[in-house]
Amino acid sequence: MKKLLMTLSFIATATLAMAVPAQRGIWKTVRLADGREVRVELKGDEFGHYWQAADGTGYVKKQGTDVYEIANKTMIAERAMELRKEANTKRMLAKAGQGQMKATIGGDHPAYTGTKKGLIILVEFADTKFKPGHDQALYDRIANEEGFTSNDGFVGSVKDYFRDQSEGQFTLDFDVVGPMTMPKGYAYYGANGYNGAIDLNVRSMVVEACQQADSQVNFADYDWDGDGAVDQVFILYAGRGEATGGDENTIWPHESQLGYGIKLDGVVINTYACSNEMRSDTQPEGIGVICHEFSHCMGLPDMYDTQYGGNFGMGVWDIMDSGSHLDNGFTPPSYTSYERMYCGWKQPIEITGDTVITDMKAIGEGGDTYIMYNQGNKNEYYLFENRQQTGWDSELYGSGLLVLHVDFNKSVWSYNMVNCTTNPYINDHQRCTIIHADNKDGSTSAADFAGDPFPYGSVNCITATTTPSTMLYNKNTDGTYYMDKSILNIARHNNGTVSFEVKKNENLKPEKPEGALFYESFNLCFGNGGNDNIWGGNGVGSGSFVSDNTGWVGSNKFGGNGCARFGSNLQNGNTTTPEFLINGSATLKFKAAPWIGDGVNLTVAVSGDNASIEHSTFTMTPNRWNDYSTTISGNGNIKVTFKTAKHRFFLDEVLVTPTDINGIEDIKTTATEYRNGHIYTIDGRYMGTDINKVGKGIYIVDGHKFVK
Repeated sequence: MKKLLMTLSFIATATLAMAVPAQRGIWKTVRLADGREVRVELKGDEFGHYWQAADGTGYVKKQGTDVYEIANKTMIAERAMELRKEANTKRMLAKAGQGQMKATIGGDHPAYTGTKKGLIILVEFADTKFKPGHDQALYDRIANEEGFTSNDGFVGSVKDYFRDQSEGQFTLDFDVVGPMTMPKGYAYYGANGYNGAIDLNVRSMVVEACQQADSQVNFADYDWDGDGAVDQVFILYAGRGEATGGDENTIWPHESQLGYGIKLDGVVINTYACSNEMRSDTQPEGIGVICHEFSHCMGLPDMYDTQYGGNFGMGVWDIMDSGSHLDNGFTPPSYTSYERMYCGWKQPIEITGDTVITDMKAIGEGGDTYIMYNQGNKNEYYLFENRQQTGWDSELYGSGLLVLHVDFNKSVWSYNMVNCTTNPYINDHQRCTIIHADNKDGSTSAADFAGDPFPYGSVNCITATTTPSTMLYNKNTDGTYYMDKSILNIARHNNGTVSFEVKKNENLKPEKPEGALFYESFNLCFGNGGNDNIWGGNGVGSGSFVSDNTGWVGSNKFGGNGCARFGSNLQNGNTTTPEFLINGSATLKFKAAPWIGDGVNLTVAVSGDNASIEHSTFTMTPNRWNDYSTTISGNGNIKVTFKTAKHRFFLDEVLVTPTDINGIEDIKTTATEYRNGHIYTIDGRYMGTDINKVGKGIYIVDGHKFVK
């Protein structure tokens, strides 16, 4: 007889649980105490869940009755957060005290490679048995058979899934035992706590199942690294699961720990996961939930908003979000580039400078992935992956280049609140989500999921001035909150590959025109206003001021759309150029425009050795750029000052040339004056090399603005 040791405190110790989110689209009609009926959709997860009507009102079943009452969603979210915090504290204590915690969420760990043993224990209840034919032999095939298919909808086994995500580096061989019969009915184990809180007695089911399985397996086989603790035990229980519409007394699939655990065969059993047999009364559950929960055992967090605050998270693109429910769980999506990197299966290729990526295959077909770091904070980065509707991704709603924005924080990961912002003291922004090509972050319809990858219509680039943009949460080394590179010319090809270009923003800085004494393009100002024909409003012209030339002085300097904005609603705009050398007379040209409703009079002055200016006052016409030219003179280093009599103004394309040079003209010119270089829109979209084929507008050609 194998020795059993169970700590007395495990039942009272509720440690961190992670669960699948409620399947979207689970609707039913509930009856209220006053007799009214309301149609509601399931929301939440293991820590807190409720049913929500179309008007946003939440409902939970009134204890001891069959009627529903209005739920306090704020209280549910706050209670769920407290449960997570309490659980995490106990979880860390268990880890420190017994060395039992296997895969710390988001923590460092060796790569998952080679062949590992997993255990699936089939469990049925005193009042709920497995469907006919749903026996050990079937679940052994679902877990282990390569290429497993069935008329129910299975298109692969659990082993197939993890083999494919690891590209053959990680193989799971499962022992499947049971079914083990619990002494009580399912409601004893799955009944919810108060107001939709966690199931009350799941851990007693896990312990009972392990005890019954002890005579059939050696639990030491499931200790992957020889540290005396089992890495994973999976319970597959008969009947429905609450996440996919089972009644309130069914168990919500989740991954958790027993606390201080039990000891069998000389090893501690602490980490477990569980999921259900049936998705509906007639359809079996696919492998999506099993793979989701098993992924938690390897340290992957939930990517959905675990506090139900409406954040997008990763949506159907990730098995750690609602992707586990794709195709009723039969075809869960591929692991993302982040998850493959975390597991040690695929390291992304770092993008460090200007590059062109071609023939990028789908991630599910072995394609490369790429990473672009925020040089000011290496915990923040973009990941690039090609998602195509093939293989495990065949049930996705769209295809193309998926761009992930990750801002890793170990504490937030450990709380399993990666994309939850309900408590800003813990987390104030989504930390592993996607950049939506269609810029629709809050929608979860099939059509909007299809608009997530790039390109989307004419949206084929991401720069500091596009929508969406290359925004960051942490300051970059250049002082801005944008990536120092732009992603351009994203294309999807008929053979399923994608391509894109990357260009460092500093390379958008033009060379000073030949013979020019001074030139400032403001091309590195990434904001809005000016060159996008927006001349005022909240948030306009508030980007970072980044100039080609160092030494600009003045108060209230901001970046517009490839131009600068000076002044505020309280302070008149005033700025002075860096010094430049002049010997005799020169021509000063610049573009200026007033802020809507502010002053239209602009004064220009020069200072320095024998400095003078021919015309010093200019009147700006609202709602458009105004081109100006005047003669200045001096002998030595001089500066030019621009100031307005009332509040704000925009400035662009400041150019000073000797009066005897005739080859430098206004920026508005003909295409024949340019070399056959690349043409970009002001927001960075590549338009080819033929200026005659582009429409009217402002472009950057060979580093200079061009108006057609």
